[in-house]
Amino acid sequence: MFETLFKYSSVLARHCEGPAADERQRFLIHRANEGAASSTLLRTARDLLVIAKNINVTTDKAIGSHALAVAAAKWARGQQRRHSGHGPRRSRELFLQLGSSWLRFLGRLQEARPTPSPFTDLIKDFAHYMREERGLSEATIRGRCWHAEKLLAWLMGQNRCLAEASVRDVDGFLSWKGGQDWGRVSVATSAKALRSFFRHAEIRGWCAGAIAASINGPRLFKQEALPVGPAWADVQRLIISTNGNRPRDIRDRAILMLLAIYGFRSAEVAGLRLEQVNWEREIIAILRPKQRRVLISSRSRILP
Repeated sequence: MFETLFKYSSVLARHCEGPAADERQRFLIHRANEGAASSTLLRTARDLLVIAKNINVTTDKAIGSHALAVAAAKWARGQQRRHSGHGPRRSRELFLQLGSSWLRFLGRLQEARPTPSPFTDLIKDFAHYMREERGLSEATIRGRCWHAEKLLAWLMGQNRCLAEASVRDVDGFLSWKGGQDWGRVSVATSAKALRSFFRHAEIRGWCAGAIAASINGPRLFKQEALPVGPAWADVQRLIISTNGNRPRDIRDRAILMLLAIYGFRSAEVAGLRLEQVNWEREIIAILRPKQRRVLISSRSRILP
């Protein structure tokens, strides 16, 4: 399965040599047989590798839901420190959702006895509709039911029921989750799932009409999941790799430091001339025509 999903040898090796490779491949094949799309399988494969690095699933011991939650919280804290609050990151709840599904598939999840929910019948009816009338995959059904349950639980916490729900309630739920630990992609995915749920709920007469058509998630862009730039540690390693006395190394190190430390643009580095460097005052003057001003860069602007 890894050979089918990954084209680059370095990425393929990382997944093949990572922990619990056999267990991860079995689950991916299972998801593929359920009808999961290639993009979903790619995302699942990446997330499974993260989970496998934080939980040992190769032992015969069952893993409790509490242990899974602890691992998810620890990973989420590490992600927050690494990204300093910026950039896309997988939420703790998605870690729990996929981790639970994977461990349940492997027969390693020690689940707590479920408590009856006041909206269990609604979720079962919604799942039956998607399975029998829409013919959706089990992966899609589980995901949409999960998001519907989250909304219903939130409504119950607000002392409201589905019959009283409005578009404002849905917006409030999505805003609340977005303010906690969900990124834009997670909020957009939830909005899509809730539109499906409310279309079904409106047909069944469980809620007021015209809610589904008014649910709007955040706009997603094609490459928004790409990182804004490399981590500073990676930049430092790149600069260190140019240590040497060869003319090429000296040139490359100067270029990298101008880009990474002073924040110059590529065109500014390419057009830099000696007369723009004031060696006595240790400053560099860069002309930016669009801004109609000269940018002065000095050693005091160097990042730690």
